[in-house]
Amino acid sequence: MRDRMHVAGFRTDAPELIDASDVLVQPSISGEGLPRAVMEAMSYGTPAVITDTGGGKEVVEDEKSGFVVRVQNSNAICERVVSLYKDHRLLDRISTAARLRIEKDFTSAQTAEKMLAYFEQISDKKTLN
Repeated sequence: MRDRMHVAGFRTDAPELIDASDVLVQPSISGEGLPRAVMEAMSYGTPAVITDTGGGKEVVEDEKSGFVVRVQNSNAICERVVSLYKDHRLLDRISTAARLRIEKDFTSAQTAEKMLAYFEQISDKKTLN
């Protein structure tokens, strides 16, 4: 696979590489938290093909802002990547939806507000006891 895959090593231009990519594939086989790489790719309008383990499925809306496939289903991953490669309108639609999903639902301000609300909620529960 050396003719098709290149290990780039440490890079300082990762955002530019993500922005230049048509798709991010994250074929995790065990649960991860909220995958930062997926969210970063989506913020650039790079759709993600992920597996249905971990927190990625909370970010990627299947067939709307990316694709979610079963764990260890390489054929499904391949099908989704090929569909994005062959159908430029699909790629454009998913890319736009991915970027808007992050802009709308995963901003730093929203994260801070949710954390504050959570801590206020547990703080109120402690004072009631």
